[in-house]
Amino acid sequence: MPTISRNLLQLRAQIASDLDDYIAGTASGGSTTTLTDTGEITRYPDGYLRGAEVSTTSGTGSGQSNTITNHATSGGTTTLTVPSWTAVGNDTVYEIHRIGGRGYTKKQYDDAIFQAIDLLADYEWTDLDTVALAIERGSGSPNSVTIGTMRREYPLPSGFNGIFAVDVLASRPVALWGTGGLKTWRALGDATARTRLAQGFQVQQDVLVEYIAVYLRKAGSPTDNLTCVVETDSSSLPSGSAVTDGTSGTIAASTLSTRGRYAVFNFTPPMLLSENTQYHLTLRRSDAVDGSNYYQVGEDDAGAYGHGTLATYNNSAWSAVSGSDLVFAVSPAGAAWATLAKTFWDYRPASTDQLLIRRPDRWYDGTPIRIRGGAAIARPSTETTEVPVRPEWVATCAKAILKNNRAGVASVDNHGRAAQSFFAQLGIQTPPRRPFPANWTRVTG
Repeated sequence: MPTISRNLLQLRAQIASDLDDYIAGTASGGSTTTLTDTGEITRYPDGYLRGAEVSTTSGTGSGQSNTITNHATSGGTTTLTVPSWTAVGNDTVYEIHRIGGRGYTKKQYDDAIFQAIDLLADYEWTDLDTVALAIERGSGSPNSVTIGTMRREYPLPSGFNGIFAVDVLASRPVALWGTGGLKTWRALGDATARTRLAQGFQVQQDVLVEYIAVYLRKAGSPTDNLTCVVETDSSSLPSGSAVTDGTSGTIAASTLSTRGRYAVFNFTPPMLLSENTQYHLTLRRSDAVDGSNYYQVGEDDAGAYGHGTLATYNNSAWSAVSGSDLVFAVSPAGAAWATLAKTFWDYRPASTDQLLIRRPDRWYDGTPIRIRGGAAIARPSTETTEVPVRPEWVATCAKAILKNNRAGVASVDNHGRAAQSFFAQLGIQTPPRRPFPANWTRVTG
């Protein structure tokens, strides 16, 4: 069965056309008080569009709505006059509503569509799984499993309107110097002397690596991104050459805290690393150095990792930092995840770190955590953003909202009960609800 998709522009056109309240075209020109066109609009008699609303949706002067004060056609060119707006041009796409004193404004159409999406969001959710966290513990040797944990409450990654599972990668890290060795912090991106940081490491067997967790925090308010690049070795320092598939996805500064935690860099596709071969994970920021807004990486300045060392880059050359290691964990590609029983995790909306994970003692420090749940159903942010709910449901609901003068009236209900009542009042058959998984926990705030 084909999937029906509509963006905001297309859905508004569909709804307005159904109500015989839609004219659209591309301008041939215009000014600060006019819009001209030589297309289909020329078939309408003079004055027919006086009092209607014209809105520009793309091109020069887009994003405006105004009332048409005069409508006249001469020599095959129609001129629409408005009180005042930013000048339009021959690439301006426009649409006209509230024709003949009936119908609705563009804002009313959009309001009705947004309200319909908010209501129908109670019947749909979008799958989301995110690997952005890693297990932390605070006792014992940095690369061994011991009882105890540094953190039980973790920050919930953004974008969720509900979660139903917390998974831990079933495979242990293949290289690790954990939080048990954390003693100080090493700045990254605060000065030219530290434009990059690196940590040497080795794996003990050929392995596909998908995740590298690095213990870090931000200082001040950086707004850029971090990337991890795994490089080959040159005289015990990074060579400048990345291994195949050795560049991670980015981590935004906005997702980090001034409190340290493992940030997990994802490598898609995974990279193949060879046993007993020297590699270096290198950390880079996307913006220039900034002494007030930068990053700090967890460091063991009495390190004894033994398979590499910390190094700093001064924008031209690497320098080893003898006796120091970063806090990190390298983990293999994970098709197998262990799902924690609900007794081992919970969600606390009153906390800054909202996700409580009671860690079973078997997990190694730095092991990736995967959060599974549903993404929030969001209103379209632009004219070309696809409507996130079945468009035929949105259209039916939006037209009912308009006809009942409910456009702009708050109607969101996170539990769905008000939505069901409203649908019943409007004579709309409730769409089939996608069942929520067991342990579904709604995210609030």
